[in-house]
Amino acid sequence: MNIKKMTGISLFASISYVLSYLSFPVLPYIPFLKLDFSDLPVLIGTFSYGPLSGTLIAFIRSFMHYLLTGGELGFPIGDTAAFLASISFVLPLYFYLTKDAKVPFSKVKAGIVGTLGLTFTLTILNWFVLVPAYSYVLNFDVGPIKSYLLYGVIPFNLIKGAVLSAAFFLLLKNLQPFMMKNKNKR
Repeated sequence: MNIKKMTGISLFASISYVLSYLSFPVLPYIPFLKLDFSDLPVLIGTFSYGPLSGTLIAFIRSFMHYLLTGGELGFPIGDTAAFLASISFVLPLYFYLTKDAKVPFSKVKAGIVGTLGLTFTLTILNWFVLVPAYSYVLNFDVGPIKSYLLYGVIPFNLIKGAVLSAAFFLLLKNLQPFMMKNKNKR
C-alpha cells in the first residue's frame, strides 16, 4: 500500500468517525435509531481505492468509535452493528454499480441493491444478535421483536439506504474525477 492510499484511507476513516457523531433520529417513535452520514466517506473510499479499502475505512471508523466511547458497558455491540451495516450497504452498491455502470438507471438500481442489503442484514442481525445482546448487557427491552423489526428496523434502514444513496450520487458527480484518478492507479 502506498503512502497516498494509506493517507486517503486514514483521512476517509477520520471524516467518517467525525460524521458518526452528527446523527439524528428519523422515526420519532424509535429515537435511538439514528441516521448519520458516516457511510459517505466509506462509499467514496470504496469507489476510490477498492472494496477492501472501503471495508478497512469502515472498520477503522467503528474501532475508533469503540476505543473512544467504550461501547455499551465495554462491549462493542453498536460499533460492530455500525461496521456490519456499512459493509452490507456499501459492498452491494459498489459491486452492482461497477458491474452494470452503463445500464440505464444503474445508480438507482445500485442504491436499491445497497438499501436492500442493508435492510436485510440489519433485520437478521437485530433479530438474532443485536436485540438479544442489548437485552442481556443493558437489560434493554424493545417490546415484541417482530413489531420492532417491522415498524422500526425495516423502515429505518429503508430510509437510511435511500438517503445515503441519494447523498452519495449527488456527491459522485463532483468527486468522480478524483475517484477515477485513484481507480486508474489501482
